[in-house]
Amino acid sequence: MLTGSLFTGSFYFGCVVGFLAGMAFAIARRAWRDYLTVKNSVPGMRKKAWSDIRVAFGWMVALVVLGLIAFAMVVDSDGPPTEPAGVPSVRTS
Repeated sequence: MLTGSLFTGSFYFGCVVGFLAGMAFAIARRAWRDYLTVKNSVPGMRKKAWSDIRVAFGWMVALVVLGLIAFAMVVDSDGPPTEPAGVPSVRTS
C-alpha cells in the first residue's frame, strides 16, 4: 500500500503529466482546425494572386511600350550618328 507522501507525489506527478498532455492535445486540435481553415481558403487566394500578377505584368508591359514609343519620338530618325558621342572630330585641313 502507498504511504501518504508517495501517494501525494504520484498524484501530483499524474496531475502535471495529465495537464501537459491535455494542453498538447488542445494545441494540436487548434492547429489542425487552423490548418484546415487555411487549406480551404488557399485556392481562392491562389487565383486572386495569379490575377493580380497578370494585372501587374500587363501594366509593366504597357509602361515599357509607352517608354519605347516616347524614346522613338525623341530619337532622330535619320539613322545612327556618324561619330560616337564624346569623341571630338579631327579636322585635316
